[in-house]
Amino acid sequence: MIEQVTDISKFLSEMNEKFSSMEQTISEQGADISRLYRIIDQKDKEIHVLKKRLSKYEGPDKDSHNSSIPPSQESLPAKVLRRTQSLRKKSDRKNGGQFGHPGSTLETSTSPDFIEEHKSDYCECCGSSLTGAESICSGVSQVVDIPLPRPQVKEHRSFDVTCSCGHINKCPLPKECSKRISYGKTIQSLVSFLSHVQCVSFERICEILKEIFSLSISQGTVRNMLTKIGTKSKTVCDQIRRRIAESTVVGADETGLYV
Repeated sequence: MIEQVTDISKFLSEMNEKFSSMEQTISEQGADISRLYRIIDQKDKEIHVLKKRLSKYEGPDKDSHNSSIPPSQESLPAKVLRRTQSLRKKSDRKNGGQFGHPGSTLETSTSPDFIEEHKSDYCECCGSSLTGAESICSGVSQVVDIPLPRPQVKEHRSFDVTCSCGHINKCPLPKECSKRISYGKTIQSLVSFLSHVQCVSFERICEILKEIFSLSISQGTVRNMLTKIGTKSKTVCDQIRRRIAESTVVGADETGLYV
């Protein structure tokens, strides 16, 4: 049965409301469909990544590390990648700090823990006593060392003492004060011990000094310390090497020798 329209204006108004409601519903459904497409695309990417990660576990090449195959029967690629050889590839970069690397320098302390004054006791010219004579600080050098567990800074001050005869006496600083500020013997010995005795890497040595002693030392400084200590030890090392060469029987530890 066909419904008779008596009020055309009312009918058109109702139809407009229905069309508006349908347009809003279609718009919301379109937004939901777009969101679902994005989720599906993301899931596809995740599935692709996971499949790629799982593929290496499906059928890895067998060698002496993951099977009973002896090393002598391994394939040539497996022998090349054996653990006894370094897997690190040679870099085309030069040794040392790279361009753009932020540098660091050793800064002097404005409040040293100890101040040691160095003055001459007698005149170098006439031999007179300099007790009570006027003195002027002419040089300052600081040595950073570790009096466990907290580092201490000792400042060495060199004074010029003027004698009654008019001669200005300059007191030299100790040999360790060759620079404006430097690291002391204890730190150098600790770095040498960690590197050569404990076989700790440069990076971990810097980490130990930072975390335990609050000393920010770069890997370059560690290398310079070891080079300096090696130069000082050259005479003793040459003597040991000469004694070994002259010995009738020489004992050697062959642990780790690869055959």
